[in-house]
Amino acid sequence: MAVDKRLNAELPLGIPGNDAGELGPGFVYAILDHALPRGAGVQLAALLELTDSLTRCLQLWADRQSWASHWERPSASEAYLELERPVPRGELMSWIEGLKDALDSECGIDMSFGLATTRTTAKLCARMARPNGVLLWEPGFEQGLLAAVPLEELDDLTEHQMSALREAGIRTLGDLSGLTPARARELLGPSAATLLQGLCPSTSQSEDAASPGWLAELARALGEQLSRRDAWARGIELEFGYRTGVRDLRYHRLSRPTRRAESLLHSAEKLFRALPERNQRPVGIRLTATGIYSNGQLPLVGAIASDVSVYHGRLPESY
Repeated sequence: MAVDKRLNAELPLGIPGNDAGELGPGFVYAILDHALPRGAGVQLAALLELTDSLTRCLQLWADRQSWASHWERPSASEAYLELERPVPRGELMSWIEGLKDALDSECGIDMSFGLATTRTTAKLCARMARPNGVLLWEPGFEQGLLAAVPLEELDDLTEHQMSALREAGIRTLGDLSGLTPARARELLGPSAATLLQGLCPSTSQSEDAASPGWLAELARALGEQLSRRDAWARGIELEFGYRTGVRDLRYHRLSRPTRRAESLLHSAEKLFRALPERNQRPVGIRLTATGIYSNGQLPLVGAIASDVSVYHGRLPESY
């Protein structure tokens, strides 16, 4: 683990990367060092201008790199960026340094940054890096970070889930990440797999996160069709059809437009796990991208392009 407030490129510890000096896949999480101004004396127009300037600055710097996607904004004072592929360490650190300088000069604000293999651990790193610092956590050592962090630091937990975990003797995020998939489902309900996967990459290998091969094939084929059309999707549907005429359909609105097979598969896995269990095997499976538009821009006038679907007509051995 290492905190470096000067963004020294010679950080000796805590670097999430491999021997080639690359970081990722993983997440960059940014948190404002000071809360945005509130209260009766704060001009709404000034506050909106500040938040808009922050959003523009963040996205401008993301657009300069092919490995950076859209920033997600879970709150007005936070943002995170997914590293979808390994990035040279020096390139990423120089990019963060430039971004911090731009935020200071253009918006007059300081942000602390955390880098880790999962979004949750990257957020924890950003909190620990305050003020105006950068904290990077090495892959494989997430348990060392989580072991002493109380459950209250995990914003995704509901009050009901928090109570259930406390009654079971779970006090830290390390305790939570060590639960078996079955025990986690018992305590947390359907969201257990997502919560565990966000804590530690090793939990992503559980039975909950495993996806059948045919689902990956559908996501890849759907991504290829979207790429050929130079189109992006805003939503995804998964439909199962049975010989009895019954159809199960689930829909998910994507957090940002995409045509990447990996992102489509991630959403399809969530839909797959949400489908009801039936004592019969499907005779047809359809994966559909919805809200399609071309050239990376939402149309100002006219209709959005028609949906794009791929169909699996062969009966899977298991599902």
